[in-house]
Amino acid sequence: PFVLRYYRIVWLCAVVSWRVGCASLAVRGRSAAAADALWEMTHRVNARFVYDTVASLGGFWVKLAQATSISSALPEVYKLELAQLQDAMPADDLPSVHRLLEAELGPEWRSSVKLYDGPPLGSATIAQVHRARLRVVREGGRVEEVEGVVKVQHRHVERSLLIDIGASQIVALLASFAFPHLFQDMRVVVKDLSVLTRAELDFRIEAQSQATARELLAAADASVEALCEEEC
Repeated sequence: PFVLRYYRIVWLCAVVSWRVGCASLAVRGRSAAAADALWEMTHRVNARFVYDTVASLGGFWVKLAQATSISSALPEVYKLELAQLQDAMPADDLPSVHRLLEAELGPEWRSSVKLYDGPPLGSATIAQVHRARLRVVREGGRVEEVEGVVKVQHRHVERSLLIDIGASQIVALLASFAFPHLFQDMRVVVKDLSVLTRAELDFRIEAQSQATARELLAAADASVEALCEEEC
């Protein structure tokens, strides 16, 4: 399946480049209005193709498209299409989430985490969040059930993201060479985004940040529930 991901990215780049090349030849000798109309149609078709491919691939490609969608150098139609990727991404079904929790926490995971039925509260490129009741150990060893949420990483997302990061660096190099007026900063964007994405994959970093935030809020007399630091 990962070979297929590479193939789809190569195909995407080839099709977009071919359409741009054809448009460049087709506008020669035409009036300014006709040329603008032809470029508008080309960009519109390409933008939809890019959106459909990236949305189906998911992972790092969605993050890269989200970052690219705010580039002022891109034609407006690309920004409009890619901006749709800022919304929620498809979620894993509940049985898949249950299997992942069992694999990570053991067969008795329901004794500490009780997920509510129904869709997740939200789903992004790396993980999704579910409402749950959590068993929290208070001072003195007292166990109490509290309302909370569980953030569950999508299955196999780490492997696919790391592969996508490597492929995106090649794409960024080719894009900045082929279309420097559009993607001159793409290599820098990919580099910075890959660092952030690798950090996002490690939920322990996020847990530490949340614990620090909780301590700061507690120092300001704000009431915050405890963080359950089980890795899911």
